[in-house]
Amino acid sequence: MRIPYRILSTTCVVMALLALTGCSHPVLDYRNAEVSDGLIYAGGANEPFSGTVTHVPDSFMMNGEGHAKFMNEMGGAKYATARFVQAILGRDSSTSLCTISVRKGYVDGLAACYRPQSDTQIIEAHFVVGQLSGKFVYYNPDKPGEKLAEGSFEEGQPDGTQKIYSASTGELREKMHWSHGLYDGDYVTYNETNGKVVLKGAFVQGKREGTWMEYATTGEPLIAKEGYRHGLLQGVQEVFDADTGKRTRLVDQWVDGKISGSRKTWDKNGVLIDDETYADGTLVQHKDVSTKASNEVDSRAGDQAGAPAGSASPASPKQGAAETAPVGDQHEASTTLDACVGVWARVHRKAVGDDAMISADQLDEWRQWCAQGKHAPN
Repeated sequence: MRIPYRILSTTCVVMALLALTGCSHPVLDYRNAEVSDGLIYAGGANEPFSGTVTHVPDSFMMNGEGHAKFMNEMGGAKYATARFVQAILGRDSSTSLCTISVRKGYVDGLAACYRPQSDTQIIEAHFVVGQLSGKFVYYNPDKPGEKLAEGSFEEGQPDGTQKIYSASTGELREKMHWSHGLYDGDYVTYNETNGKVVLKGAFVQGKREGTWMEYATTGEPLIAKEGYRHGLLQGVQEVFDADTGKRTRLVDQWVDGKISGSRKTWDKNGVLIDDETYADGTLVQHKDVSTKASNEVDSRAGDQAGAPAGSASPASPKQGAAETAPVGDQHEASTTLDACVGVWARVHRKAVGDDAMISADQLDEWRQWCAQGKHAPN
């Protein structure tokens, strides 16, 4: 008679737990257990149970604040999270089922959890007196033995390095360091295909500290660089266009989360569209840059007019209807267009805040609106 692998797997876990706890300790099926005040009892017993318990829903143990923090980091991996939830839910059960070591009613020691009606292991965890403590691993339900996340706990809180892997490629996607439930140390995310850094920085006791660098989703080019102190923006902040690599935002001085200096904004082609000065977070001066912007656009239009027929300047902005205007009217159309975009930018900041970032896509949309005759409200 052939014994199903799932039974063999569970048996091996039970044997391993018995080896750790001592063979004299009994085995209890959770379906025959009673839980009182968070402690496990054998049915009808007066003293808390010690031994091995099988068929335990993982929700009995994985329900603390620290576990929620650990899982929150996996929320960014939409595919991984969806597949993980699907694996746990299954068709006939709302949880994965675990074989655990219990001492005086508390989960204490190794816990191994499996997908319902399957030999696919989902969770490997360790507990001390009911709290997660030590190594902790989530496995990919689609690829048995391959990790989705790994880390460690101390007294129920994430503590040490946590790594998150791509469910599709298996490559490292995110790495951070915890200190008793707080981010503390380097924080890095990677492109899950080519392994290049997408975001890197550091925390000190749960707050951003030092220089943070953000790159395009492919890992290049650099799209943002900014400094922090005690979780607040500090020093110079720069933002760059992901397509051209040109700087689109420069704040020359943040002080404790407030701008105290100039803030300039350019479009993706390097044309200045906003120039403001702040003191302690308050706008004190706004310079009219429409003339300068129109001169730069005129210059590019002049260069394009002298180019061979059918060619276009690589730096020419998207101008919608302005691109099809007669040659004699292009200068005026370009000037009007950039002035219109500048008004949209100012209205946008008034609505969402002076610190709002303006993306290249947003600028292109405003250009299209302006080309269609849609002007920002006064």
